[in-house]
Amino acid sequence: MVVDAVARTATYVVPAIAIAVALGMLIGLYAALRPERRLARAGSGTAYLLFAVPNFWIGGMLLSLAADDRIPRSSLTFEYLLPIALTATTLLGAYASYARAHSLEYEAAEFVTLVKAKGAGPSRIAKHIVRNAAIPLFSMLFTEVLALLVLAVFVIESLFGIDGFGLLLFEAVHLRDLPVVLGCTLVIIAVGIVGNVVQDVAYSSLDPRVDTGAR
Repeated sequence: MVVDAVARTATYVVPAIAIAVALGMLIGLYAALRPERRLARAGSGTAYLLFAVPNFWIGGMLLSLAADDRIPRSSLTFEYLLPIALTATTLLGAYASYARAHSLEYEAAEFVTLVKAKGAGPSRIAKHIVRNAAIPLFSMLFTEVLALLVLAVFVIESLFGIDGFGLLLFEAVHLRDLPVVLGCTLVIIAVGIVGNVVQDVAYSSLDPRVDTGAR
């Protein structure tokens, strides 16, 4: 039961994380390198607004629109597209904020000044900044985001009636089904442990100065 529920939840959580990471990095980097542009301010403001507005309220409004036939009531929309959108918006503001902060930190670094002095274009400069800013951002992926996703999964699956991990754990707690509760708890712990291991291994490729003992 737990394995099947995790697989169903992963079908919308994994694409949502990829979308949130990609958009958050782009918005944060653009806002750091072009703070005077209206597009940078609009992108950051929209990301923060979506992060601040509760996703259960957004989901409730979408369900109301679907009841009025303003949104097509297909299974693809309610089991895949809308959950992906809501989960991504839950994470987007945090990624945009962290990406902007760390990009601003490295944008004033000496190595970026040297790259600019050599006549590098904006894309080359952005590549150097992203390579260094990715280290703290990657750390955030398996810490803060894990807590946000657990809460988002509960809300989204309860709203849309998805038989996934969040709904299974919610019903197991309500029914005091101890084996299922323990199984779901082990999944959360396993994700945290695997995430930390992947994070430590990835440090050596993101930052060559980190020695993992392989050299």
